[in-house]
Amino acid sequence: LAAVTNLDETATQLDLHLQKAFTLSGTVLDVDGRPIPDAGVELGMRLATVTLMSALEGTVTQTNGAFSFYSLPRNGTYNVTIKAKGFKTGFKSGIKFTNELTGELHLPPVQLKPASRS
Repeated sequence: LAAVTNLDETATQLDLHLQKAFTLSGTVLDVDGRPIPDAGVELGMRLATVTLMSALEGTVTQTNGAFSFYSLPRNGTYNVTIKAKGFKTGFKSGIKFTNELTGELHLPPVQLKPASRS
């Protein structure tokens, strides 16, 4: 479950309405299709009620290049930024939850180019 709300300094009461959350996952590969372990993956989120993109959390890829973020609000728009030593930065934007049946969204593999290639 996940909850998101805006508060101001004068708020004296808060009513939370929990909603089902989802899991966002993906895999980071090099241009030859090999997994990139220990790549830094940062998640940003924007809600329909908030105009600014906010950094949410970060993780690193496993030995198989996989990463996951859990308990995310379903009504957000997400960006993923991926950084790995020796590679150009990867970026996926405009990610929205679309799978009501499983509560999971698996991104297509993100391929990072070597830093020396254009």
